[in-house]
Amino acid sequence: MVLLTDDEGAFRVSNLPAGSVSVWAQRNGYLGDPFESPTPASRAQVLISGSAEKSAPLTLTLTPQAVIEGRAVDAKGGGVALVRLWEQGSTGKVVVRGEKRVDRTGEFRFPALAAGRYYLEVSSLPASSSPERNPVYSHRFYKEGTALESATPIDVEAGQTENIPILLESAQGRQVRGRTASVLADTFVYLHLSPNDAPFAVASVDKQTRTFTFPDVPPGTYLIEADWNADGKAVHAYLPIIVADGDLNDIVLSPSAP
Repeated sequence: MVLLTDDEGAFRVSNLPAGSVSVWAQRNGYLGDPFESPTPASRAQVLISGSAEKSAPLTLTLTPQAVIEGRAVDAKGGGVALVRLWEQGSTGKVVVRGEKRVDRTGEFRFPALAAGRYYLEVSSLPASSSPERNPVYSHRFYKEGTALESATPIDVEAGQTENIPILLESAQGRQVRGRTASVLADTFVYLHLSPNDAPFAVASVDKQTRTFTFPDVPPGTYLIEADWNADGKAVHAYLPIIVADGDLNDIVLSPSAP
């Protein structure tokens, strides 16, 4: 059942059967909007008694959402990059909240945020097979640094919209090429931007040569990972790498120690 409140937020439901009833409130522009789960303050569980004759007063609280938005562009005013938002939880742990692939306008927007501390990270879009090559940018955090430890926190309050301009720094893309120790089935190699677990790029392994190639990789610290089967056993291989002033062409991805 869906009800609309009046101008003062009041609502009334009559003739409910006995039992437990879940009630929650949602509104665009507030936490727990129709595309998000309701917040604890905006929902309640009510036990309806079969002998109840009086109304059960209930107050639900809606919290205005915070928004972090802005533009990530280079010196020429163009974009086409990846913007990632990190959120610091109540325990202090920082995790990825979401990411946006921005077009040439560079515009990004992260809505439906709770009050708290956040960080922004920017990098090139993963290399693709498209004939139109995307620009290559240095991987960095706002305002400076290549790691969360050196990033500038963005603190927002409920209902606040924070506009963040980010200058993308052009970089020389490098080739990362190597081979796996063995391949018995379809195998993919994943390139991760450290310390993020989400793959930055994915490459297939040639069955004949056991080689893989990542083109146009911007400078930064990465982790290469792959999984395959050997002699009926699952094999996991990983290797940390640093992409700096030249191509990396002799990487050997071997099974990791248990």
